Amino acid sequence: MDTYLFLTSILVLIVSSIFYNLLKNKPSRNGLRSYPILGNLPDFIKNKNRFLQWTTEILSATTPTHTVILRVPSQPDQILTSNPLNVEYVLNTNCRNYPKGDLFHFILKDLLGDGIFNSDGEQWHSQRKIACFELNKRSLRSFVMKIVEFEILQRLIPVVNAAVEKRTILNLQDVLQRFAFDNICKVAFDFDPETLSEDGISQCIPSNFMTAFDDSANLIMNRLLEPAVFIWRVKRFLNIGKERQLKESMKVVNDFAYDIIRNRKSNQHASSSHSNDDLLSRFAEKEDRTEQFLRDVILNFVTAGRETTSSALTWFFWLLSSNPDVEFKILEEIKFIKTQKQNHTYGNSGILFDFDQLREMNYLHAAISESLRLTHLFISTHKQL
Repeated sequence: MDTYLFLTSILVLIVSSIFYNLLKNKPSRNGLRSYPILGNLPDFIKNKNRFLQWTTEILSATTPTHTVILRVPSQPDQILTSNPLNVEYVLNTNCRNYPKGDLFHFILKDLLGDGIFNSDGEQWHSQRKIACFELNKRSLRSFVMKIVEFEILQRLIPVVNAAVEKRTILNLQDVLQRFAFDNICKVAFDFDPETLSEDGISQCIPSNFMTAFDDSANLIMNRLLEPAVFIWRVKRFLNIGKERQLKESMKVVNDFAYDIIRNRKSNQHASSSHSNDDLLSRFAEKEDRTEQFLRDVILNFVTAGRETTSSALTWFFWLLSSNPDVEFKILEEIKFIKTQKQNHTYGNSGILFDFDQLREMNYLHAAISESLRLTHLFISTHKQL
């Protein structure tokens, strides 16, 4: 009997200690609370909807290392770092030792497949080699220039001018996202979704491709914020919740992509003399490339082209709005270049500068470079030890 009471007392003491720690545990110097058994899970769940802000606050507090270990049950320990030396070592100096990893690949596979942004090793190197070969062709650069010129002169500038004339508020980030999406879709597979129309922001998007693509990307990212991998896998198996939404969105994306790929292949077979300059046509020229491969390549390019361009432009104009002296110097440089050489003009739409003239805009180049340094296009990236 005495032994039973003794063991019971010990058990009660242990349980009480755990609950006391759960309720009273104070954050460590870096702001992370670590609980018995649960690790950092309570704080992880609490800050799930503000994960970037939360991790930024934690890393800012962990001076001088700016590195912290996040422990969540059922997941491997995660090392978070914003230390420039660590980032350079992992992403550049010794990048071969830090692959994306099987888990990351598995989570993103529904959207990115085995594309360049979701592959490692030889698969990544071979795709990079193919991409570099195609992207460095002069014909592709000319094709891209024509598309960007049209989008700027016939759509972007008219939309901005209309907002100025009507004195209406313009969501520049949304406009630039649409601008980038139209550009990359035309470059990738010669399709114009017209999300930024000549008459303004289009409300009717063909095939709902942009909406489905955005929803798929956001829902895929939600998988990374689940406390355990099995949670979203169970949801996917049962076809419920956000995994059901993802399945529906991906069906729209995949149907759209495969329809374009099949039509492009059939057109190439029907007219062997006709050659398109978009990326899909270039990659589809070789018979051994499957529809799955082409689908992965195109969706990876759309993901990269849209997010990087719109993010870079948004941050650049935001920084300009708070630095009028820089804006003034850029305008002065543009005016100077304009007076030095003849330019192609397009009525009231604007002035078109060629590559040589753009190269002479040293201050503009420096301002853009500084903007990219201050505001990273990819907020975070994942590597496996």
